[in-house]
Amino acid sequence: MKRTTYCIAVAVSIWVFVSSTCAAPVDSNIPNTDLTETEKSKIALPASKERVKYVPPKGFAGYTWGQSFTEFDRLKSNPVTLQVAYSRGRTQSVEYFCTATQTSDCDLGLALNTLRQKVQGRGFHLFSEFVVPNQGFRFESTGVVLYPVTYQFCARWDGQSSKPPEDILQRMELCGMRMVFKSQTFSELATLEDEQLTNYELVLEELIRKFGKPAKYFRKERVVIETSEGKIADARQRRFKTWRWCPPVGFSFVPTCDASIVLGFSPESGNGVILYATPSVWEFADARENTTPGSDPMYKFLHDR
Repeated sequence: MKRTTYCIAVAVSIWVFVSSTCAAPVDSNIPNTDLTETEKSKIALPASKERVKYVPPKGFAGYTWGQSFTEFDRLKSNPVTLQVAYSRGRTQSVEYFCTATQTSDCDLGLALNTLRQKVQGRGFHLFSEFVVPNQGFRFESTGVVLYPVTYQFCARWDGQSSKPPEDILQRMELCGMRMVFKSQTFSELATLEDEQLTNYELVLEELIRKFGKPAKYFRKERVVIETSEGKIADARQRRFKTWRWCPPVGFSFVPTCDASIVLGFSPESGNGVILYATPSVWEFADARENTTPGSDPMYKFLHDR
């Protein structure tokens, strides 16, 4: 059943989704970001082409997941997004203990008294996004610029009131990152050579090199025929899909790893996004999905719905 969403504030958000891709508006005049060698090293990727096992990122730019909002001193004071949603949670398991009596192997009344449910995600969920003005990052091996970079913070509390508790700033913890990039649009593909990679494809290759292949990933092979007159190859078909590293499995609504990665792109607008999302982000998206009319865009993006 859909219920009312509890929002304490909603500022200008740059979450915009098209189908299963992301179209987040970004300033076309990307500033010349002053990247230190330390910042570059945090986004640099290994050159090895060996098979890579997925190891979730532990955080971003020296910060770790779960780090308190109060420890960040460079964030812009006003959030670009601030929302609260309530969730009844999802039942993960139901347990009871059966006690034998003289007349029965199991006393139903006593068993019902021991009934216990394990619920995940119940309570109020706060989700906020902050930016460091003019901060951007660049992949060293390709030069693709990620700008803007948005820090996401989550908090949760129980009770009957949507009003955040007095210690809300201490409860807000780093739970995700959103990094936007620009790539070639459909109309701009005609100007590229067949072997030339788009920024989206370069970003995908970078992520695969560092984190391994995403779920359901496959690479379509090309047919190349060598003749006396040279090589003949079929035209390369570019795919612009949304890829997910460590998505939820089965009936679970949150991943089992410390953080998932989602790469989305809209070839119509040329806007792409890399999202690092801890389970807290997935729980908030689930709360939004079950308390708002229609389908929540973040939920849709995370779950490929």
